[in-house]
Amino acid sequence: MKPAKSDPTSQKISQRRRPLLRRRRLLVAERLEDRRLLAVTAQLLGPENHVVFQGDGNADTVQFSVVDGYLQHNLGNLAAFASNRDLDSSTPGEQALLLSEIGSLTFNDSGENDRVLFGGSEAFDFADAALNFSVGRITVSPGVNISTTGGAIDLLAAETILVSSGSVLSTVDGGIVLTANRDASTSASSDFFSIYLDGATLSTSGAGSILLEGTGLHSGSNFSAGVGIEGGTTIVSTSEAADAGTIQISGFGADGLQLKHGVIAREAGNSIQSAYGNIRIEGVGGFRSDGGAANFWGVYLAGLDISSTGTGPDAAEISIYGVGGAEVSGNHGVRMISSNVSLSSIDGDITITGRGGDAPTTSAQSGVVIQDVSQIRSTGTGPNAANIRIMGTVGTATAPQTSALVAYGVELTGASTEVSTVDGDIIISGSGGEGGISRNGVTLAANIASTGIGDEAGNITIAGQAGTTGNGLG
Repeated sequence: MKPAKSDPTSQKISQRRRPLLRRRRLLVAERLEDRRLLAVTAQLLGPENHVVFQGDGNADTVQFSVVDGYLQHNLGNLAAFASNRDLDSSTPGEQALLLSEIGSLTFNDSGENDRVLFGGSEAFDFADAALNFSVGRITVSPGVNISTTGGAIDLLAAETILVSSGSVLSTVDGGIVLTANRDASTSASSDFFSIYLDGATLSTSGAGSILLEGTGLHSGSNFSAGVGIEGGTTIVSTSEAADAGTIQISGFGADGLQLKHGVIAREAGNSIQSAYGNIRIEGVGGFRSDGGAANFWGVYLAGLDISSTGTGPDAAEISIYGVGGAEVSGNHGVRMISSNVSLSSIDGDITITGRGGDAPTTSAQSGVVIQDVSQIRSTGTGPNAANIRIMGTVGTATAPQTSALVAYGVELTGASTEVSTVDGDIIISGSGGEGGISRNGVTLAANIASTGIGDEAGNITIAGQAGTTGNGLG
């Protein structure tokens, strides 16, 4: 820790003890009074250099950066901070620390309305230090690199988290946790995603897992989601150990007019890749509190490549699970549409599961809708080859009905859509569920193939069960 600046009055106490001691007491009292007026304070540094910032009920903007290796903020103009490098508003003088000297960095905002920005041109290389933030909004500015080895990056926002283009969050064993609007207490008309990855990179190279959890807050009629992935974002787990970090993305749709999804990934160039840590995407569609809305999907993929590159029995599995919103129509559990969508694996199983939303009419409340995607492919050979399972159920009707739009447990269509395997099995299962009419099990108009040879060649099984009225297969 950089030593505090010397207090010139302390050198003269022996000569003029009483007057200067009285003066010093006044100085300390003045500093404490200034500290009480601060909207953001930094607690006393201990021997392990745990840096703690505390926000009050006022809404403030705090920007962190790194300058010449030192952690810096923008609070140096406040009386209790000696400079932008001062990390202790209680102790007179500048208490500055290099990033390598910091034991942990914490920001607790009691008002849950402070905005925190990570910016600047130097990397935030925290080594083993942990980051724990609980504030209103968090922005990682374009090109910013935040990394840890043993410490976790744990960012909690009452409203939104934006990880901008070119920015990188990386860990080895500590893990990355991003959580936004967890209690669904925030709504807005201008923020389309609670967690927004826009051309960012999230990476783990050890046992640290990556976990994203967001609840939507957009109340209008635009596309929105709890978690949004766009702009060529990359999420990757590279460890080849059996305890490799996993990747889990969980999104929940907002209360809004329409198009409130759990998880959205769209635009070309987005990718999620892992060798041995499992990949899971799960989403629940939103709702409209006053009823009468449509198109609330659990998981919506229109631009995402997901791949498992590991081999053997510990290879990463890929699973996608979605539940449609409880609204009038078009509320699918999982919807994958676009040639910019592909899923591939060597030995880790691929599982896609969806259930349509529950609503009085159950109009087009399909479980899994896959249209014109590039591929869902198992390339492994031998007994560990990845199996592909696609399972869906139509949402449940909550009232008697005489007509409804057609719904499917699994709808797999498109001339460009390929579902293929070598030695792994392909299992497609759809159910029309219970209640309502026009409820079908499975409809297929895609390329489904097994290219294996001999006894280990992959089997293809397709099973459909109709609802009250409808077809099992059609």
